[in-house]
Amino acid sequence: MKALYADSVAGGIFPYASIAAIPLSLSLAVTSGLLNFGPKRQRALAVLLSMLTFGVPFIVAPELAIVRFICAMGVVSCVPRALDLYQDDRDWSAARRAWLMVSVFDSRNVSWTAKRLDVASLVMLAPFALLSGVSLWLVIAAPAMGHPSAALAVRWLAGAAFAYCGFQAAVLLLVAAYRLIGVELPELHNHPIVSASIREFWGKRWNRIVSRMLRNHCFAPLARRGLPRVGVLAAFAMSGLIHAWLIVAS
Repeated sequence: MKALYADSVAGGIFPYASIAAIPLSLSLAVTSGLLNFGPKRQRALAVLLSMLTFGVPFIVAPELAIVRFICAMGVVSCVPRALDLYQDDRDWSAARRAWLMVSVFDSRNVSWTAKRLDVASLVMLAPFALLSGVSLWLVIAAPAMGHPSAALAVRWLAGAAFAYCGFQAAVLLLVAAYRLIGVELPELHNHPIVSASIREFWGKRWNRIVSRMLRNHCFAPLARRGLPRVGVLAAFAMSGLIHAWLIVAS
């Protein structure tokens, strides 16, 4: 059903839907941010506007999986940021609200510093970028291997390596790019490979962007009501729903 719907939209109702999908997601996010201030009713409408991004991946042709994935990831970033602004009574400028809505990180927590070329991050970026490229090649090439079990094992291992190295490379590139314009980002990723426990890996080091979002929107509200264990379960449940959403929408 999803494939038939996407085919009909991309090929007939709106032939340029696949091309317009990412700009549409960005436009919805920015417009939501620009409206997300003042009275609570107006802020609620802005949050509802951000939720329209849920439909964007499904107007993209099924064969353009990477575009669908980008649009699905946009939902994961856009809707929580709209909720952040809804709850934040500080007087942010229109530019800062729009920046927050299109950022993968919480741009309210940046600091300003001297512009500089971050050589250390760029040096670290090179091996992670190389490893992510090799891992992606193995993911693509694995099905051609003779034994199905070996091909599956290689594909899973290479996929895990690509997820780790690709994300690390993207974070290093993002940090270096922002330091060029004098912006210091909040901690996004803290060398999870050196974690001493699963708890340290998930709670303190891996993907601090999502972990902060889960803490702020799932764990903290319940912990404040004396239900920390329920908050932990809610955070894990939301994490599962996010991953399920990315699979369904992509």
